[in-house]
Order: sequence, then C-alpha cells, then structure tokens
Amino acid sequence: MDLGNIKRNVPLSEQAFKIIREAIFSNKLKPGDVLTEEKLSQQLSISRTPIRTAFQQLVFNGLAETTSAKGITVANVTEKDVENITIVRKSLETLVMQLLKDHVTQEHINILKEICHKEREIIDKEDKDYLALLDLDSEFHITLAKITGNPFLVETIERAKLISSRYHILSGTMYKYGPLSVEEHALIFKHLKNGEFDFAELAMKSHIDKISARILI
Repeated sequence: MDLGNIKRNVPLSEQAFKIIREAIFSNKLKPGDVLTEEKLSQQLSISRTPIRTAFQQLVFNGLAETTSAKGITVANVTEKDVENITIVRKSLETLVMQLLKDHVTQEHINILKEICHKEREIIDKEDKDYLALLDLDSEFHITLAKITGNPFLVETIERAKLISSRYHILSGTMYKYGPLSVEEHALIFKHLKNGEFDFAELAMKSHIDKISARILI
C-alpha cells in the first residue's frame, strides 16, 4: 500500500501521523485494520520510534485504539459516537461564538472569507473533492476557535472535528450534505462580517443542530 512520501525537514513522527491519518480518512486504512510498527516503518522508510510516537497521537485523537487481542487498530466511528460529539460541539462552538465579540479583526474576516470561497469553488465543480471540502470544513470551525485565543478550546474542537470528519466519510453524509454545510458556513460568515455576533451565534447553533439531524436520517 502506497501511503505517501517522507520529507526530511519535518519531524518524522509528525509526518508519520499525518500520512497515517490521511490513509485512515481516505479509507486506505479501514476500521479494524491492525497498525504495526514494523510494517509501517518499512512502507515509510523510517525507524519504528517515530511510528510509535505517531501511534500514540492517533490513539489520543481517537483515530486508533489499543486492544488486548490485536494491539493497535484503526478505530471505528459509530453513529452514537458522533451524536455524543455533536452534543459537545454544540456547547463548545456556541461558546466560541460568544467569545468572538470584540476579537474579530479584518484579517480574521479575510481568512474566513477565503475559506468560504474555496468551499464554494469545490461545490461548484462537477467533480467535487469531498476530502478537500472536509479539510476546509474543519479549517472553518478551528479558525473560529483560534480567534478566541483559548488553546484548550481549540484542541477539543480539533479532536471532535477529526472524529466527525471520519464519520462523514465512512457514512457518506458529506457527499449528501456537504453543499448545505457550505451555505450554513456562508451565513455564519456573513453575520460575523457585519458584526452581528448574536445572529452569528444563532446561525452556529442552527448549523450544529442540522448536522445532528442529518446524522440521524
């Protein structure tokens, strides 16, 4: 299995984590697949130590799990997992919107505008790159969290988005509802651009509620 190439100017454990994560997201590595240090070390042409560190990070982020029978395997994502995460996201991302007031600069607006523009470009194409759209979806939510300046909030939302994104790939919901999320992001952005923070908060609540409803369909 071709997982990707290693660059020598970036920490090997970080690269290994990103390459394995991408393989999990693209379903090259499927739920239940066993992850072995020796095999991945050979495939990536690096020592087992950075692979071991990458495994620890994958487990921490909920992308892999340790079992007594098989060792480390690619974690599954159930509908219940995402229901629970969505409940947490609703509280946290509503808090994000509350904390944005008086912190959003023109530079932030420009960054969010570019993300929304890139999302729209993907949706308008006949051959849609849904993995790229998922990356932009995560970037939109994580960028909002970063504006608050609260690293703990950012880290929690990043982890929640990782698991949610995997579910959308495995279940096919992103292919069905990706365009709707893009429209909802655009509405949130519009309110933030206009300084309408209360409306932006309501739009975010609605967005998360709709994500939850789509999962249950």
